[in-house]
Amino acid sequence: MGSATRAAENNLAGLKPGGIDTGVQLMRIAAAIGANPSLTSALADPAIDDAGKEKLISTVFKGSTADALKVASAAVKEEWSSNADLTAGIERLGIQAIARDADADKTVQELYTFQEVVSSDPELELALNSRLVEPAARADLAEKLLSNATPATKAIVAEMVRSPRNRRVHQLLESAGEIVAASVGKQVAKVLSASTLDAAQVSKITETLSKQYGPVIAQVGVQPELIGGVKIQVGSDVLDGSLAYKINELKLQLS
Repeated sequence: MGSATRAAENNLAGLKPGGIDTGVQLMRIAAAIGANPSLTSALADPAIDDAGKEKLISTVFKGSTADALKVASAAVKEEWSSNADLTAGIERLGIQAIARDADADKTVQELYTFQEVVSSDPELELALNSRLVEPAARADLAEKLLSNATPATKAIVAEMVRSPRNRRVHQLLESAGEIVAASVGKQVAKVLSASTLDAAQVSKITETLSKQYGPVIAQVGVQPELIGGVKIQVGSDVLDGSLAYKINELKLQLS
């Protein structure tokens, strides 16, 4: 991330749009800007002043809510390190808006669970990523697969697969989970175990990690090949306490 983008995101941090409708509209505005090079160039043109950019946003996206237009207008007035960062920045604000009134912990876990389902099924991942499938059809498929998920999760996934912008589905979902966690001042901790952990175990792991890393949301998954124990990743730190890792270490020592 470039310094200009970092500054832009800091400047926009005070904006706290809320609601699924506003969030969905922001994500669609981001998608439309990213798909239209002429519009992107105009919004990035230093010769067009802030008033001109705000008018352009209001004209092109006149069907959007006042909140969505206000946030998008504020975003395009900022200086970004690249046009792609502008698009990503508005998308981020949209995800934050959707997540604002949601249960962040539950949303992060649902995104991870769906990520694992998609990663284990190449045909499903292709269907959700293929340009041969209409964007609306990809979104409908995601919503059907997430029939038991929260409205926030459904909305985020549907909009991301509608406009993946050359990203794989698992990348979209991983990024979304991190954004949702960050929206409540937390980071994601991936917790993998050989068998299902109960609520008390997850709570204890989360509490322990929070003491070391600050507030975290646990993304819990099962990997039988770990044999026993847990493997945890927080950012770039990997804490591998699995039995598989210990066995492998022992083999290396004996070889």
